[in-house]
Amino acid sequence: MASAGEEPIGSMGTDTPLACLSDQPQPLFNYFKQLFAQVTNPPIDPIREEMVMSLISYIGSEGNILEEAPENCHMLKLEHPLLTNRELEKLRRVSTRDLLATTLPALFRASEGEAGLKRALDELCRRASLSVKPDTVC
Repeated sequence: MASAGEEPIGSMGTDTPLACLSDQPQPLFNYFKQLFAQVTNPPIDPIREEMVMSLISYIGSEGNILEEAPENCHMLKLEHPLLTNRELEKLRRVSTRDLLATTLPALFRASEGEAGLKRALDELCRRASLSVKPDTVC
């Protein structure tokens, strides 16, 4: 690899023959092994697979994708899923007719333990549900 400058080629599975095809005696559990090839679809390497994969995300309502209308274009485009503090602050300040950012607190007192965490998660879910309903304020 070092002399040719090529990437390694390998396999996630085993390349030994199936126990049922072997001429040698095999332990019983060899007949029940799962041999598989793990493939991600889409590929999870955005650099080498840039032709078929993108990290771009859109925030906003898609509307009717079969109809070309100006209201279907009210979306924000994020080039990648990791946001800097500055980018996050920009998102928090979005306030248009179609896009309205809401900041929900996700804090709880550690001293309250599991019960405090459960209450905080329940409250977070309640506020999140209210924030997506029209004409409600959290």
